[in-house]
Amino acid sequence: MKTSLTCPVCDRPQIEGNTCPNCETDLSLIRQLMELPVVSTPSKPPKLTSWVLIAVALILLLFGVGVGAVGNAVYVQQQDTSIATNSPTQPSLVSPPNPVSPLPTITPNDEQSSPTCGGFYYQVRRGDSISRIALKLYGNGTLWPRIVNANPQLQGRENTLKIGELLFVPNLEKNCS
Repeated sequence: MKTSLTCPVCDRPQIEGNTCPNCETDLSLIRQLMELPVVSTPSKPPKLTSWVLIAVALILLLFGVGVGAVGNAVYVQQQDTSIATNSPTQPSLVSPPNPVSPLPTITPNDEQSSPTCGGFYYQVRRGDSISRIALKLYGNGTLWPRIVNANPQLQGRENTLKIGELLFVPNLEKNCS
C-alpha cells in the first residue's frame, strides 16, 4: 500500500506512483526516505550558561593568584638567602641617624653585652625577626642573643620588632682587628 505524495516541483497532490504525471519528476527517492524507520535524535549537550563560565573564570583567577603568591614567597626566600650568603653586612648597613631623624638614637650598652670592637646600626624592615637579622648579618641565626644584649630595649619583647626601629649590631670578635 503506497501512500500518496505531493510533488515537490509542481505541487500536484495525490500522486500514487513514482513519477509525477504533471512534470515527470521521479519521486522514488522520496518514497524510499519515507519508508525508513524514524530514529529519535540524541539529546543535545547542555549549553554552558554564563554562571558556569563565570565560575570557571573565578577558579582560574584564584589559581593564578595562588601561583603568584607561592612564586613571590619563593623569590623572597631566595633573595634573603642570597643576601645572607653573599655579603652579610653590606646590604643592611644604616648610618647612625642625623639629629633631625624621628627615630631614636641607640647606643650600645656595655654593661649587658660582651666586650665588642664596635658595631653598626641596622634599621628593622618588614618581615624581620631577631634571628633573621642575625642570619643576614652574622650568617648564623642562633647568634641573636648578641643583638638582644646590645639593645636593652628588646628585653622582654624579642619577638616584637617595630618596622623602622634602629638596632645596634655588635661586630663579631673574629671580625675585630
